[in-house]
Amino acid sequence: MGNGKNRWSDSAFAGDGNGYRLGGDGETVAHVVNNSAAWDNAGNGFTENSNKGAIVINRTTAYANAKWVYYFATGVARLGKNLAVSNGSGSVNKGSSVVSAGNNWDSGIATPAFRSTNASTTFNAPGSRAAHCP
Repeated sequence: MGNGKNRWSDSAFAGDGNGYRLGGDGETVAHVVNNSAAWDNAGNGFTENSNKGAIVINRTTAYANAKWVYYFATGVARLGKNLAVSNGSGSVNKGSSVVSAGNNWDSGIATPAFRSTNASTTFNAPGSRAAHCP
């Protein structure tokens, strides 16, 4: 959430703004991302970042990202049952090796109303049990 924003006024800040960056530096690594959300990022919500490894993205939500929600232009990926709403460049930029099914951009699924788009609702109260790992 909110990657690529210099909240600290740090003159050396160099964030690229991508939410889930699933590659880089020439590495080939497989990834699976389930039940996750990316929003209010200055770049893409979910990106292969030039990773040629197999990537699976299921049941994710991307909201209000400045660029593409799902950017998988060069690698192999499966995108299933994902939701993209109000993003800058569009829902998906995908290459020929990407399988996309059951997502709101390719299957005519109506976009549901969000209960809230306020990021503060995603945080638990200090000291709550849910805020700690078991």
